[in-house]
Amino acid sequence: MLEKKRYQKKSIDINAIHYYNDNGEKVCVFSNYQLILSEIRLLGFEPSDLSIKEIKSSISQLLLDNYMEMNFEGKDACKLEKEKKIKYTVLYFHIKELLYWMYDFDPKKMPSDLQVDFKYRD
Repeated sequence: MLEKKRYQKKSIDINAIHYYNDNGEKVCVFSNYQLILSEIRLLGFEPSDLSIKEIKSSISQLLLDNYMEMNFEGKDACKLEKEKKIKYTVLYFHIKELLYWMYDFDPKKMPSDLQVDFKYRD
């Protein structure tokens, strides 16, 4: 018998996600900006040439592409894809926290697309 399950949004503990880069340094959402900038440069983006919104959308696109490869293309390198997912997720949430900080964590000052994320992030 099929049961209808109620959808529950998965919550991510941003204090717990992290990865170790090639130099063995721990990179997390709250790492210093020099380390985050170097990680973004390793992805092929130059942060000084892009706005924060463009960096966020580029990393979001990388997350989506990685998800598609992991789930629909049947690649054997699933472990590598999971490592990429963690890396992209850490960088994505760092950018979101930076945007929240820029607007003093006040939803009234934030653009509407960021307000939605901020209001329902708990």
